[in-house]
Amino acid sequence: MTRSDGEKTRMRILEVAIPQLAQFDTLSIGRVAAEADVSNAGLLHHFSTKAALVEAASRVLVVPLYVDVENCLVRGKRSGLDLVEDVASIIFAACRDREHLARFLLRHREADAPTHLLRLASLVTSAIDAGVRDGALFAVDRRVRARQILAIVLTPFLFSDGVLGFPPSWSATAGAIRRLLQDDVVTPAATRNRAAGPAPLPR
Repeated sequence: MTRSDGEKTRMRILEVAIPQLAQFDTLSIGRVAAEADVSNAGLLHHFSTKAALVEAASRVLVVPLYVDVENCLVRGKRSGLDLVEDVASIIFAACRDREHLARFLLRHREADAPTHLLRLASLVTSAIDAGVRDGALFAVDRRVRARQILAIVLTPFLFSDGVLGFPPSWSATAGAIRRLLQDDVVTPAATRNRAAGPAPLPR
């Protein structure tokens, strides 16, 4: 087998494994090998354990998303709520275009899916931090906000198939994010209200 043939076989194995990532407990080396048209020994030549296969497949699925979000943050053309929305829209588009991504992130409790979720949350936090530094957002608990935003973006994809399925809508998602962050956006009125403190209770 040439190096090129070996790489093609490796990628074919990963393509078969990716749809099965969300069901780690039932993911079978034998089934992946059969669907990829290789022997068990051939699969194990490329991935010595089930965990190694899962790690490689999850990286193929998730790492391009990191690159897109990081590029968005580096460009820094927008700030505040707009930048947070831009980052959220990139995550939304990735989940829409890679049908197994959201299910992997939310359902996978083994291997490194929680690590991927934490890294995505960290990137969303960076977008919020940029808004705080620019004076466009208040300094709220940014890690909590980031996780709330991820939940808003990812959760609809769990219910996008089946009898009650519906296609996730970016406009609805963006609206939910804006509602979540409406009290965090710096405006003259919001600044005055926060400086004045809570309104007195009625007597």
